[in-house]
Amino acid sequence: MKNIRAACRHLPKRPQAPAHVHVIGNGNEAVFKLLCDVNNVKLRENYGFNEKELSAILAALIEHKVALCGEWRKIHGDY
Repeated sequence: MKNIRAACRHLPKRPQAPAHVHVIGNGNEAVFKLLCDVNNVKLRENYGFNEKELSAILAALIEHKVALCGEWRKIHGDY
């Protein structure tokens, strides 16, 4: 995985619990729970990514978890 980008779209401001992110690329999609209140990120759904790709995505999400949780709060409020 060469590049990971996060994009915030115009999302409705309604309860979206728990905090999560969708990772989409090359016709694949995965959803990860951010678990902002604990030191963990968990795969919720996977449609097409292989184990190597999932490991790389998970590592990047863990690295950027604080920022992702902060953006989640800005968009959706407390989770």
